[in-house]
Amino acid sequence: MPVNMAGSSGYLEMHPERKISMFQNPYILGTTFAAGIGGLLFGYDTGVISGALLYIKEDFDMVKKS
Repeated sequence: MPVNMAGSSGYLEMHPERKISMFQNPYILGTTFAAGIGGLLFGYDTGVISGALLYIKEDFDMVKKS
C-alpha cells in the first residue's frame, strides 16, 4: 500500500526500480563500515589507556602531583 504525502510526486511509487537500498550504494556501505570500525577502535583504545594509567601513576611521581 503506497503512502501518499503532501508534495510527493509519486514517481518512486510508480517506478519501484528507482528505490535505493543501502546495499546497492557502496559509498554508504563503506562509510558505515569505516565509522563502525573507527568507533570500535576508539573504544578499545580508551579502555587500554584507562588501564595503563593505573600503572603509570604508580611509576611516575609527576603524574601523581597533577
